[in-house]
Amino acid sequence: MNSELYELRTYYHLGNYAAARTEGDALATSLTSPAAITERDTLMARVSIADGHAAEVVASISTSPPPAPSLMAVRLHAAYVSADSDAARAEVVTALAAALTPDDPPAPPPDATLRFIGAAIYGAEGDWDAALRAVAAGGPAGSSLEASAAQVRILLAMHRPDVAAGVVDAMKAVDEDATLTQLSAAAVGLATGRADAVADATYTYTDLVERHGSTPVLLNGLALCHLAAGRLAEADRLVGEALAKDPGCAETLVNAIVVATARGKKGELIGRYEAALIAAAPSCAWVRDRAAAEAALDQAIAGVGGD
Repeated sequence: MNSELYELRTYYHLGNYAAARTEGDALATSLTSPAAITERDTLMARVSIADGHAAEVVASISTSPPPAPSLMAVRLHAAYVSADSDAARAEVVTALAAALTPDDPPAPPPDATLRFIGAAIYGAEGDWDAALRAVAAGGPAGSSLEASAAQVRILLAMHRPDVAAGVVDAMKAVDEDATLTQLSAAAVGLATGRADAVADATYTYTDLVERHGSTPVLLNGLALCHLAAGRLAEADRLVGEALAKDPGCAETLVNAIVVATARGKKGELIGRYEAALIAAAPSCAWVRDRAAAEAALDQAIAGVGGD
């Protein structure tokens, strides 16, 4: 991991994609190491995917000749994010599984970026066990703060903040002040729901905003802290600020629905948030779960009517 890319990595993890692009453009003329250049190109592609330009990433990374493993991994992620059907996404998942488990036993461990992206794709599919296996595919020698942060996100999605807390402790032993460590610790504290832990998480998000500026990532975390503490008006304000920065952010739209519901706002507003979420991220977990629940309800109603 190249130290010259510290700022670019920090901007990416904080969700400050405009600053990441500026930093990445500056690095394009200063980096000389081939490994650093590849890492910079990989990070810039990940920034583009996170910022809603996945289709452009697919088009920009040629597969002939084969690119560096990390770039091939981000192209795979971009193909998944930009896929317009379940069948297309299934093809990417099949390709991912093959890349993570090569047929040739002496083959080296999967590229680190591929492991992170594997976790993200399997997480989007709701296959949390596979997501954990993807992160761990490199073995202990391939561990990193980003791998640990991915584990924390997966464990929280599996409703295991107790296990995630242990991962955060290990991250703190490596680098307590690292941005990923702070973000992971705040997320775990928030997930526990304890008043003291939520207060600590609020302090962490507030401090990061003061030092790095507000981003949807930080505003959403801070909004959830205020929601957990019962400060609904402040949570609503922060979600609104996050929406102003990125109206198509799925996480923000989900939080907008939750906060609006908690405040008892009109159904028309919540309906607009739901429509925006479906348009922006039709394959996100919230949309899939909502569709499955509606289908189950329709089936139950049909069953009652048929009796």
